[in-house]
Amino acid sequence: MARKVVSEKIQANILCKCGRRCALCFGLNNDTKIKKGQIAHIDRDNTNSDEENLVYLCLDHHNLYDSKFKQTKNFITLEVKTYKKELENYIERQKNENIKYVDEDYNLFLVLKKYFIDSGILTKFKNFIFSTPYRLEEFEISEGLYGSDLINDYEDQYPEVNFKDSYLKEQFNIFKENYYYAESLLSYKYQNYNNDASHMVYNIHYTYEERLNHIEEFDNYRINILESFGKIMDYFNEF
Repeated sequence: MARKVVSEKIQANILCKCGRRCALCFGLNNDTKIKKGQIAHIDRDNTNSDEENLVYLCLDHHNLYDSKFKQTKNFITLEVKTYKKELENYIERQKNENIKYVDEDYNLFLVLKKYFIDSGILTKFKNFIFSTPYRLEEFEISEGLYGSDLINDYEDQYPEVNFKDSYLKEQFNIFKENYYYAESLLSYKYQNYNNDASHMVYNIHYTYEERLNHIEEFDNYRINILESFGKIMDYFNEF
């Protein structure tokens, strides 16, 4: 009997459910890499093209599955069906986890955007000329709350607060580290002016060379702050 053509719809269902992962690679070796392969007939009957009888196998396993052995026990149909189902369940769980991670990452991004973008803090960092006077409230996110306070709160009370996506996590860690350092420079290299607790001026006891070094150091932190947060913004297409 002639081979029955597998419809494109059924092919698409098979490929999407397994994500082009080989059922035997997954079942035997827990291998979840995408593989070049073919759709095979589980019962080895190419006239039976029902979706339940089809499985995606890599080229090597497809050849092996269709081969006949005299001494070696080949794969049996129930074995392949079991691996196929386990693989499809794995792919579905991964999709659900990815959706969960994306939602969590976006919610964290909205919080950071509110505090660091909408508040105007990063714009102030961008335009600030180090060694010029400033007032403490200029760098407040809200009354008495600074960026480093918020980050420290995350680190101390909520250490799990970070992006799930590895790229976003990397950029957020760069942002946090450089924000610490930039605020530290503003704190330790300045002093109160004329007993005004909020009016800060650069310490006049530093030499000209030291001032240039401090300016360069602050500029490097600022570049890293803006670039890392900019990459997070780009990720969510919020520019």
